[in-house]
Amino acid sequence: MRTVAARCPGNRDLRCGSYIAGDWHMPADGPVVELGNAADTREPVSRTSHANMAEAERAMQVAVGAWPKWRATAYAKRRSYAAAIARGVADRRGDFAFAISCETGKLLAEAEQEVDAAGVESRVQFDVFDPGPVRDLGEHQVAYEPLGAVLLVTPANFPLAAVLRKLVPALLAGDTAVVKASELTPLTATLLFEVIDAAGLPEGVANLVIADGRDVVPAMIEVQGLAAVSITGSSTAGAAVAEAIGARNIRLQAELGGCNVAAVLADADLDLAADAIVAHGLACCGQWCIGTTRLVVDGSVADKLIVLLLERIGAVELGAMISEAHRNGVEQALAGLAADGATFLTGGKRPDGDTTRHGWFFEPTLVEVSAETDVPEIFGPVLVLQRVHGVDAALAAANDGLYGLSISVFTDDDTVADRFVSAADAGMCHVNLGTGFRDNALPLAGRGLSGRGIPECGTFARDFFTQTKAIYRAGG
Repeated sequence: MRTVAARCPGNRDLRCGSYIAGDWHMPADGPVVELGNAADTREPVSRTSHANMAEAERAMQVAVGAWPKWRATAYAKRRSYAAAIARGVADRRGDFAFAISCETGKLLAEAEQEVDAAGVESRVQFDVFDPGPVRDLGEHQVAYEPLGAVLLVTPANFPLAAVLRKLVPALLAGDTAVVKASELTPLTATLLFEVIDAAGLPEGVANLVIADGRDVVPAMIEVQGLAAVSITGSSTAGAAVAEAIGARNIRLQAELGGCNVAAVLADADLDLAADAIVAHGLACCGQWCIGTTRLVVDGSVADKLIVLLLERIGAVELGAMISEAHRNGVEQALAGLAADGATFLTGGKRPDGDTTRHGWFFEPTLVEVSAETDVPEIFGPVLVLQRVHGVDAALAAANDGLYGLSISVFTDDDTVADRFVSAADAGMCHVNLGTGFRDNALPLAGRGLSGRGIPECGTFARDFFTQTKAIYRAGG
């Protein structure tokens, strides 16, 4: 295992705060939270004035008030603002990459990939919306009209990509928005809203609230005029939002937790499987929703696969975890597995060394448990292997869980692969590809505790952030 600590961009004020109605809110007399580099906490990254409940409620009210004028703005004008934001992000690629790396612990290369991927995904949304809000369908038409003011609750692990994935289609649709950014990544959120401010977006169209969601989201949900909530977060947080809005006509889009499975069958290309498992299980230090956690492996090839995995894990380059709390959570999950009789094949602890002592690092871990063990969502650099025997047992094990986000199957038999995919209870299925592989035009969707409502991405983002109107014309 090798580690890399990014350095934060210098020569800038690291003070962060909320952005409401076109103005920054960083009261000097309020509580300020200081954060350090995830890879070296001695290095300061940000000083943030967290929004309180009243400020968060005001931000949502501002978005509601700005919506009538924004919805009346021509699509071409809305698009020009969104395009200016995308260009501004690309122009500041280095600043964003360093901020993401410092705040999340990602390798700098991983952070750069996030910035670039956010740009690609934004272009896909332009393609989706660019035919215009009214589409001809034979003799008749369908109009995609603005929905209203929306609340976008975004995670720490992809503090740029996850925000733009929601915000760009919302703005193109004609919706106003409040971004509730993670309190763990305030610098990335502040950089993005500096870009939004420079783009000249009309006052109140896009607003930023930085705070712990438990402190402010309930107040924002209660604001009259809220049309939709899009949240990426834990299954617990998603359930709480669903319950809070259940009696009101408020749309919910929720991309939630996961414990994703890579099933390796007896005839699989083991080198291919090992490469994909390590790449998708340990990228971003295991802190991404569609990363691999569970390995359901046919017993006839398990020992060979373990050898290949250990070779690759030994050479992996790993960043840090986002926070002490996240690392503690991984340790608690592993302690639970150990109590159930798990065998640790490598890792399982904090690394000991001068380059890792002051950061939230954790060793890449491979652990074997019984096929009957309930594997929790771990959200760290941990691979959990379970041996099974035969295709039926592998499929049953892959579907045995509360989550249903992403599943991969590795096999050389197309018929078996088709059968596996058809029966897999997951929103994303892969054949001889890692669980994290995705196309921005396809839905990012989960089942069970992994998701609710209309999926994200592609045309599904348009469907969530707009309301449709069928237009029939006599003699059309």
